[in-house]
Amino acid sequence: MDPIDVLAIGVIGLGLGLSLSENWRIRVRIRRARRWRLGEMPEVTLGRVVGRVRALGDLTRSPLTGRPCVFYVAEVRSDFAPGNRRELGGVPFVLEDDSGRAIIDPAHATAALSVAITGALDRSEVTPAERALFARLQNTRPVERLESWTFLEGVVEPGATIEVLGAAIREPDPAASAGPDVYRGVSATRLRIAWARGFPLVISES
Repeated sequence: MDPIDVLAIGVIGLGLGLSLSENWRIRVRIRRARRWRLGEMPEVTLGRVVGRVRALGDLTRSPLTGRPCVFYVAEVRSDFAPGNRRELGGVPFVLEDDSGRAIIDPAHATAALSVAITGALDRSEVTPAERALFARLQNTRPVERLESWTFLEGVVEPGATIEVLGAAIREPDPAASAGPDVYRGVSATRLRIAWARGFPLVISES
């Protein structure tokens, strides 16, 4: 899979964007949800799972620093109009704990991740990556000057421990070591946690 094959997950954010208080509210919502072990999580039930991230296939790269990752948040912030902008992107990945594993499909996810500044304020020149992100989020041509803007980025890398709030369905597991259960006539399954109508998908640091 080409890294460009990023799930174009939302370009979000007018006004204040996702502030620290909003991050906190999202994390409170996650913590209030019932926590399940991956091997015990029921289908079509909103719940919280915690696990280690493992790559499922090729990684994507974060837009500002080019770090290999499974999910990223990139932001352009300003105290002036038109306000803040945020881009989320990623590729499906594995979340696992000592009871099982699930495929996390991050399309349409909301995120509460720490972000770090990648560029300085009040600049007259920006990097090509910053210019390209600004252009995507503005839905217009790159501007010549980006003054009083701050560029920030956060990523989820393989090996990280994260929390996910969402609902799961079961699907056949092509990686299962055992074949079909002949007695029951069924194959091994795995969980897939993804956004669905009525069930949000939230990715957060643990």
